[in-house]
Amino acid sequence: MYRGFELNIKDWKIGDSYEALGASQYEKYKRETSTFLKQYLTKNGALDGAKMQEEWFPEVDADIFISHSHTDEKIALRLAGWLLSTFKIKSFIDSSIWKYSNDLLKIIDDNHCKNTDQKTYNYNLRNNSTSHVHIMLSTALSKMIDKTECFFFINTDNSITTEKAINESRTYSPWIYSELEMSRLIRKKELSEYRKLVSKTVLFSANESKMINESVPITHKVDLEHLTKLTKDDFTVWHQLNRDENLQYPLGHLYDLRPLEKLKIQRI
Repeated sequence: MYRGFELNIKDWKIGDSYEALGASQYEKYKRETSTFLKQYLTKNGALDGAKMQEEWFPEVDADIFISHSHTDEKIALRLAGWLLSTFKIKSFIDSSIWKYSNDLLKIIDDNHCKNTDQKTYNYNLRNNSTSHVHIMLSTALSKMIDKTECFFFINTDNSITTEKAINESRTYSPWIYSELEMSRLIRKKELSEYRKLVSKTVLFSANESKMINESVPITHKVDLEHLTKLTKDDFTVWHQLNRDENLQYPLGHLYDLRPLEKLKIQRI
């Protein structure tokens, strides 16, 4: 990861046509949810977690990782479509990956976590299977943040709540919390690491499941200080800059538009 941006674009009305264009890029990632687990069985009878992660949560070439609320999926899709149409930047949003985590979990639970009556699930076994699948998903997302050049976080009221009394930003989504923390802690690499080949951009998001949002409400304190703020006007200027000078790597104009500020080092 080279740069991270916080997108305040809730009043940016991106056309509906871009949503279909954005969604069309994810067709090849659709999963066959009826896949039998037998293909993942090892010789000792255990499930091959590495093989499952590779097939259900694939790692792909990427330039941009988009983090967003499940409720803002349409905004993310339209943004993906706009980036493709405007800059020829290929995009991918992790809803095409994340939404299948529950499908994979259901398959595992139906085969390995039911009680003897075959009607209910064993609580301890379910906890174990959930941990495995969520760790696989979290690892896949972390790898993507590490290998992508740029990180976009769509900040809306659906993703972040502000505790005015203590001036803190918080989120109810464990996936948004995890991705923002990873974007803050992940190693920062030079642009030369990403400019060896023609840019292939993939967008990921924190498309957390509706099931989690409807479960026990737990908030997580999030730090957004490492992200450079972007508004809809910035995207307009970025578009114009690219029209004036069409670069091989359109993100270069964005970096020039919003230069990276030197980090303030706190003296102990």
